[in-house]
Amino acid sequence: MKFNDEWPTLEKWFDQFSVLKHVDAAAGDDEVADAVDGIIRQCLVKDMPQVHTHTYTYREFPCTFGKSE
Repeated sequence: MKFNDEWPTLEKWFDQFSVLKHVDAAAGDDEVADAVDGIIRQCLVKDMPQVHTHTYTYREFPCTFGKSE
């Protein structure tokens, strides 16, 4: 059994929970990094406790997956 063979079944199962986000890995490195960065930011903002009123900016809370500064 290989991962690629089982992926359709896994994808269907995960879709029940709305936890999968799709990123086109064939895009350039910067596009993939930006897409993943955006997904992680959405998750962080969604999961922040309601007591936080400050919205973090990219400069204050950078996610730089594989990007050199």
